[in-house]
Amino acid sequence: MDFKYRIIKDETVYLRMADCINALGYSSEQVFIKENPDAYEVSDEYGLLIEESKYNNLLNCRHNTSEVNMQITYVETLECRINNYCKLYPIKYMLAKELLEHQAYQSGYSNIDDFINKKDIPDEIKRISKSFESRSSSLESYNKKLQELKDPAFINMNSIAENGLELQFLTVCERGSVGLLAFIIGENCIKEVLFDDEYIYTDFGVLSGEVYWKEYCDDTDFDNVKISDVKLGRDFREFNILENLIWTLNKVDFDDEGDWLYCDKPGVSLGINKDIAMNLLSNGNIAKIVLIPGIVDWRRNVILTTRNI
Repeated sequence: MDFKYRIIKDETVYLRMADCINALGYSSEQVFIKENPDAYEVSDEYGLLIEESKYNNLLNCRHNTSEVNMQITYVETLECRINNYCKLYPIKYMLAKELLEHQAYQSGYSNIDDFINKKDIPDEIKRISKSFESRSSSLESYNKKLQELKDPAFINMNSIAENGLELQFLTVCERGSVGLLAFIIGENCIKEVLFDDEYIYTDFGVLSGEVYWKEYCDDTDFDNVKISDVKLGRDFREFNILENLIWTLNKVDFDDEGDWLYCDKPGVSLGINKDIAMNLLSNGNIAKIVLIPGIVDWRRNVILTTRNI
């Protein structure tokens, strides 16, 4: 479904509830409000609104996303980012004036105001501008991963299929950036594909009727797991990647390492960013992240605007 109206407020994109309820499969706004009391906002000017990312997450929960059109719009302006940054100065003055004075002195300024106007704000503008440029590089990285997956020297699709394994994909959209995650799955096994020059996935062998998955690093076989010895009690091929990751997060112990959760044991080899994990476990309630099972053809569906400063 294509939406005629989008409301932008403080870089957040909203859709009119009246435009959303049919796509989400609700018979009326009242039914939607009753089932999702925290999913909408009221605007004096535009009426009932749904944040676009929340719409996507609801759509993701209620439909097969390969059969519907998700709405992914990201708006970010230099003016808004700088205004928000400048709003912090009164707090910095109150709580850390000595630190500001020290920074001004270290930068060669005699007072804080000159430091802020001539050094700190211009540096922040440069930093934000650089972050804007990195958004487009994420799309290039996404497409590069797709090309790597077509390379038999990196991953042998025939070997995967012949040994009863499959590939599943997860597209991650967050704050204007896109990412692609790939997983090798089978009965009692789920393994993240690492897009790194050191790793190749070319041999999933059968020995005496038993399927092994092998991972090579620097041409050395360091992982040789007989799948039938793993007793997770789940055939991951029967579920989509969102269901598989949610199940794994709930059933398997992960190590907490900073911003990431890691699990490396027979049958499971995953590294999951905590924001993604929280999104999975909260039914998509982290509005700034949209998780899409599968691969998205960004070349056909995405419009990138130029950066103007």
